[in-house]
Amino acid sequence: MTKEEIIKEFIEKGAKLEHIRWARWQIWYHKVLRENCPSPELEKVLARWDRQIATPYSELSEAEKESDRKETRNYLPLLEKALAQQKEELVEKIEELDKWLWRQGTSKKDLTIPDISKKLQDIKKLIK
Repeated sequence: MTKEEIIKEFIEKGAKLEHIRWARWQIWYHKVLRENCPSPELEKVLARWDRQIATPYSELSEAEKESDRKETRNYLPLLEKALAQQKEELVEKIEELDKWLWRQGTSKKDLTIPDISKKLQDIKKLIK
């Protein structure tokens, strides 16, 4: 998967979650409004939002989906920063393993599979 494909998938899945998050908030908010400010005018205003709350993400209009995608894009810098940090840590561990293997090169008879396996397990922990 390319970086662009990963980002596109993240945005689409995130937009679906954003719609669910927004709908939960709106259900509560509408309940509070109806309990504290009942009026025919309010019902007219909330009717449109009630329809959108009840609509699954997959059935929203493209404009409505784009609104959720826009909100999801706000998380991209945070995601990219976390992935960059993880990548740095992974590169450090690989370089550490590489140096360790070079040091072991003078006495290859002492180099054991469990030693190498332990180092690789450390790297796997970073990836997860």
